[in-house]
Amino acid sequence: MMLEPGPELDQTVAVAVGIEGRIGDDGFARLARPNSRDYLVWSPSTDLKTAFAAAEKVGLFDPGGLTCFNGIWMVSRLSSDVTAPTCVIAEAPTPALAICEAILELKEAE
Repeated sequence: MMLEPGPELDQTVAVAVGIEGRIGDDGFARLARPNSRDYLVWSPSTDLKTAFAAAEKVGLFDPGGLTCFNGIWMVSRLSSDVTAPTCVIAEAPTPALAICEAILELKEAE
């Protein structure tokens, strides 16, 4: 699947990882702050630190799970198949997008 970074993808990832969110009037995805009516801007599709935080919420990473080969970022998981010890679950042009795609692929497989 080819994903485009932006608020719609950020909102979809928020739902996938179980975070309450919405797209604000300014067009940015926002998350509810605990015990507040305020919402924080949240953009895992463009911010790598936020993408890693989302990945942690769903237990995405194995050691060495994010790699780059010829300009394509890949997220992989360890496999029990001895002929293919790792399984690529997402590929994208940026690491943040690869992580978002992997989160959505994992949630879809559940």
